[in-house]
Amino acid sequence: MFQLECADATLAKGTIVNVKLATKETSKNMSKVKAEVAAPIISAKGDTLIAAETPVIVQKENCNKARGMGREGSMTLRVISTTAVDGQMVNLDGKLDLVGQNRRGGAIACGVVFGIIFCPIGFLGFCHKGTQATAKRGTIIPSTVVNDMNISAK
Repeated sequence: MFQLECADATLAKGTIVNVKLATKETSKNMSKVKAEVAAPIISAKGDTLIAAETPVIVQKENCNKARGMGREGSMTLRVISTTAVDGQMVNLDGKLDLVGQNRRGGAIACGVVFGIIFCPIGFLGFCHKGTQATAKRGTIIPSTVVNDMNISAK
């Protein structure tokens, strides 16, 4: 019977791990974020430490929907962790701050102009919303490894 020898390799603190969003994310709701490692992390000896497409835990924070008066939506996507090839949890640090488009000027202008002309129905222009903060599928979030780790590479 053959046994694979697993050599220990060090995954250094500060190593960059690019995380790719697997789904489109918006500030409209607090849905679970699906993300994965974009490219494998390879040791100096050529051993894979973190495989490509390994699931990554990403948390959606400070999620604000677009609101009336043209106010934009906003959210933060924070990268928490992934898993090494030997099953160890690898803590990561990375974040992406997103803000939608502010349409305050247009909302106020519509409300005032149409409010004067079509009083009081025209004041509904003040209900015009800004856009949601959006991250497209495939968006890359650069992250770094939080602490040094010994990984049994395969």
